[in-house]
Amino acid sequence: MAPALAFSQPSIVTPSPYKKKSAKDDLNAAIERSEIEALRSENMKLQRKLEESQRYEAELMADLEKMRMRLLKTEEAEERLCSQLGELEADSVLQARNYNHQINALKQELAQMQALLAQFQRNC
Repeated sequence: MAPALAFSQPSIVTPSPYKKKSAKDDLNAAIERSEIEALRSENMKLQRKLEESQRYEAELMADLEKMRMRLLKTEEAEERLCSQLGELEADSVLQARNYNHQINALKQELAQMQALLAQFQRNC
């Protein structure tokens, strides 16, 4: 079995107002202030980056919403165009049928006229 390692918690020492500060204490305090300032500076940088990325995300979300709206309008326009195209195709089929019936009627009339003309020519 492995030996257990014991860690002692550092005792919290409150500075006594009657204790004289040494140069080491002043150095440690200066280092702590320097570290705190560095951490504050880093924290501010990170907060600015966070705010910037949140603004960028908001802009992207707004752009995405605009694109969704454009897509929706485009899809609606496509549906209208398809509907109109279908109506035009139906109209063109009806027109083609009517023209075909007209052509056939004119062919029959022409054939009848040619037959009458041939009969008239034989009688004369």
